[in-house]
Amino acid sequence: MIRSVKNIPLAGRRVFIRADFDLPLGKKSGLPERRINESLPTIRLALEQKARVVVLTHQGSLKASWNPARTIEPSVQYVVSQLDTEARLADDCAGDAVRKLLSELGEGQLLFLENLACRPDEIEASQDYAAFLARYCDVYVNEAFAQANRRLTSTVLLPALVKDRCAGLHFMEEAVRLDAVRFKHLPACEALNES
Repeated sequence: MIRSVKNIPLAGRRVFIRADFDLPLGKKSGLPERRINESLPTIRLALEQKARVVVLTHQGSLKASWNPARTIEPSVQYVVSQLDTEARLADDCAGDAVRKLLSELGEGQLLFLENLACRPDEIEASQDYAAFLARYCDVYVNEAFAQANRRLTSTVLLPALVKDRCAGLHFMEEAVRLDAVRFKHLPACEALNES
């Protein structure tokens, strides 16, 4: 059974939210506003509970190399404007500078790690990178429903190392919709099995 973020104590804890702000670069212009909006209620909930909130996301192909156009800064600015809050954007997803930001993050503060798509450790499902993130993660929240089927460090390995892991508010909505479709067709499947 999937646990909801609503059922996990968040106050004062470092809460890692794996969001999905992806917009295929070069194919569309602008911001992935719908995808960002889907994550906003979960981010807001964590901030309201005075959690130390860290958002992980990717943008663009997971196989392309880094260039300044791949920054998630426009997405961060959009979140800040929608939630009327402040946030910091790390210039990487690992390393000493990120370690310092994670260590200093205060209650009710929001930190974004830079585009995961530019980190080979994310794509290669690195145990070392998962362990690096897990050292600073008290609660893991999956809000990236569209990425849940991919074997990435942030979607598979990291949550396996965290005791308190759950689904975000939008992820739960998607899971409920999926169950409704599955169970709607269940009687027909059972009838086929009985014949």
